[in-house]
Amino acid sequence: NPAAQRIIGRQEDVIGQPVVLVLSGRPDVVEHFRATTEARGDVVLGGGQVQGVYDLRTSPLHDRHGRSTGQLVMLHDITERKEAEEAQRRLANRQATLYEVLRTVGAYLDPEAVAQVAVVVVARMTNWPVVTVLLPEDSGKGQAARLVPQAEAGVLASTEKWEIAAERGIVGRAFRTGEAQYVPDVSVDPDYVSDIPAVRSMMVIPLRRSERVLGVLDIESDVRAAFDGNDVLLAESLAEAIALAMDNAQLHTEMRQHADDLGMLYEITRIVSQSLVLEDVLSETLSSTLTSLGLDAGVVSLADIADGHLRLAAEVGLPPAFRNQLQQEGLAGTLCAYVHHGGRGVLAIGDVEQETSSLASVREEVPLAIDSLRAMGMRAYVGIPLSYQEQSLGILSLFARQPRAFSTRMLAQQVAIGQQIAAAVANARLFRSIADERSQLQALIESSRDGIILIGIDQRVLVMNATAIDFLHLGGQPEGWVDRPLRDALGVLRRYAPSVVKATIFEMRRIRKGNEPFGEGEYEVPPRQIHWLNLPVISGNKPLGRLLVLRDVTEERLLERMRDDLTRTLVHDLRNPLTSISVSLDLLNKVFTDTASSTQQQMMSIARQNTEKMLELVNAILDIGRMESGRMPLERSAVSLEDLVANVVESQLPLVAEKGLRLKNEVPSQLPPIYADAALVERVLRNLIGNAIKFTSTGDVVRVAARADVSDSSILVSVSDTGPGIPADIRDLLFQKFVTGQQEERGSGLGLAFCKMAIEAHGKRIWVESPPGGGTMFAFTLPLLSGR
Repeated sequence: NPAAQRIIGRQEDVIGQPVVLVLSGRPDVVEHFRATTEARGDVVLGGGQVQGVYDLRTSPLHDRHGRSTGQLVMLHDITERKEAEEAQRRLANRQATLYEVLRTVGAYLDPEAVAQVAVVVVARMTNWPVVTVLLPEDSGKGQAARLVPQAEAGVLASTEKWEIAAERGIVGRAFRTGEAQYVPDVSVDPDYVSDIPAVRSMMVIPLRRSERVLGVLDIESDVRAAFDGNDVLLAESLAEAIALAMDNAQLHTEMRQHADDLGMLYEITRIVSQSLVLEDVLSETLSSTLTSLGLDAGVVSLADIADGHLRLAAEVGLPPAFRNQLQQEGLAGTLCAYVHHGGRGVLAIGDVEQETSSLASVREEVPLAIDSLRAMGMRAYVGIPLSYQEQSLGILSLFARQPRAFSTRMLAQQVAIGQQIAAAVANARLFRSIADERSQLQALIESSRDGIILIGIDQRVLVMNATAIDFLHLGGQPEGWVDRPLRDALGVLRRYAPSVVKATIFEMRRIRKGNEPFGEGEYEVPPRQIHWLNLPVISGNKPLGRLLVLRDVTEERLLERMRDDLTRTLVHDLRNPLTSISVSLDLLNKVFTDTASSTQQQMMSIARQNTEKMLELVNAILDIGRMESGRMPLERSAVSLEDLVANVVESQLPLVAEKGLRLKNEVPSQLPPIYADAALVERVLRNLIGNAIKFTSTGDVVRVAARADVSDSSILVSVSDTGPGIPADIRDLLFQKFVTGQQEERGSGLGLAFCKMAIEAHGKRIWVESPPGGGTMFAFTLPLLSGR
């Protein structure tokens, strides 16, 4: 039929033609026609587009007598089925090859071993003529590739290692571009380099992991167009498998190297942390470093804190003559000084006999240093600055007798060692400095005439000197009280100095966080009168404890009492004649009112005013004395602050009008009553308002204000002005007796001292605020009646 004619490629009429003539070119098919029984087989028929695989079946034809009369031939096209079977076979072969390659190379954890094994197993599984894996040379520059020996297969087989430049040929192109190269005929490729003359075709597949090219898989043949699409697909799959194994091997190698580096750094850290005495650790650290890095000699040179010159601190492996020379002549002009003063970072010289730009720079600046290196018998040198907090403390110098290639990893390792040594040097210096300062501080504490007690946040004694023990009669030695609870000392004091215990407990209750303001006071520890000062000890924002400073003021208080007694006696004796003078002046004024001239009356008025001022001064001194001695009792009662302030303000209005000022009463109504001595509070207000009027200029404003603080059971009263303010040099001393400023109308210096004592007698406080811009505010508190 026409289909059969098309299959056998004979379009002319074949009916009646002999089969052997029609199929003259296919004797294998003719044999099927000669069979006398049924037969079946696969044949390839046709050509070009119609060539295919057919299932050929023959059945004999018989006449009615059973004699053979011919053959029935049937052709069934099974081309697609055969192609699918072949594709499945090739896929199975490719999977088997991949599995075998992965299974084999996965057992190796060294990249070069992976490459060598991959070459052998790929050549065995594929029967490709030449299989090569090229890896970048470990030079840090990637300028060369190394040929790993392939299995001996084919006429191109070779077992010798040889190098090929990564920038040359088809292989170099694959390295540079990271793309697979398929070259059916190398003779027409412009980049081909004839390293092996018998090569005719190549497949070069990069071994890629992400964006990294780990190497190339190079497959070569001495036959042109030796590789088809299936070979290309298999090669790409194998390249991925080899790249994965090599990446894992490289990762394992890096992790092992990292673990080795960490182990070495741990050992260095262990050594430098064993002691804070520098001399004890440098030599051992240097020896461990040389052993770990496989070097021959080393020097640690440190910069002198005073002049910055390098000094030999430790050495291992130096020739004795060279060591003695460094100890006697110093390190000036050596490679150590060159690295330290140049600020160039790490200096690495792999071989002094091989000229490089860095070696030329060294030779130009320190010409004798290279000669000294040769004289020592050394060929390689590394200088690492010992940097700590951006400061070079010295140099770690390492030497080798043979040339060395210092990789980036090795240099990073050496820098890390240098940082450990620098930290050890800094810690040792800090320890020494702290020890020196501690000794000096301890000497100052022990020699101090004041008692010193440092108490931690946990209420334990940290420091106590012998003077404090003597003042408080605690007994024992200072070191015996260190780290003991404060309650142990209070237990001793409770028997003979209860006032100390009471004051200490009050301060402990006041101090909650440890950073509260200082406190001070006095207590009696017979036979002494002790003034105490409680100061916060703070580091940054963190409270560390409290410092208690004790001072023996027994003699000072005795002298003060003698002085006060003398003053009171003199003042008391002055009051009688002053009173007589005042009475006499009043009598003269009454007798001569009508006859005295205006000048005489003016002089008598001046005398009377000054006599009254002197009497007021005498009375103030006597009142202060009585308050200090506790002999002036308070006559407390419920007082309306609003009414009291109004009376004082009204009494000051004539003086306000005379100076052209404004006096504002801003005390609100409905304030709760205070519980105080009305006369004393009125004198306090008169003093404060009088001072504000006295020391302000025309047009200024004086304000009196008050507000209740129920939470503190008190009322806050303030007297403020817009005057020039109070000089800073007397502000802290303002409430002491006889302290005055340099103002033109300054007083006796007793008014504010009286105010302080009067307010404190009520159990409250008074203070002053005077900002730099001008103006002054005096404020004090008074107890509420409800809070008594």
